[in-house]
Amino acid sequence: MVLTAGTLQPPFFNPDATDAVNYGAMGIAIAHDLTHAIDATGAAVDILGQPKNWWTEKDRKEFENRSQCLVDQFDGYFIEPGVHHDGKRIRDEAVADLRGVRIAYLALENRC
Repeated sequence: MVLTAGTLQPPFFNPDATDAVNYGAMGIAIAHDLTHAIDATGAAVDILGQPKNWWTEKDRKEFENRSQCLVDQFDGYFIEPGVHHDGKRIRDEAVADLRGVRIAYLALENRC
């Protein structure tokens, strides 16, 4: 994961902002990207970054079962009449978004 200098300044990170603002911006972004290491995106490469699916069939099925609610939710979002999201296509991003928020919130609650 690469953090550019641009992401380490407002609006993603601001040393003058409250912890809640920084965790809510930069914390969510970092946790989102870290989540991809262990979701369906990250399952396609091994620890060395080489193409290799390291999930078991049981892992894959469990991920699909647990994330089906997001697929269904986004399938129901219409951008305009007759045009809607493809829930399966955005599933991994939606999972990473939700996990990012959850992880950042837990980190904020547990800060020293």
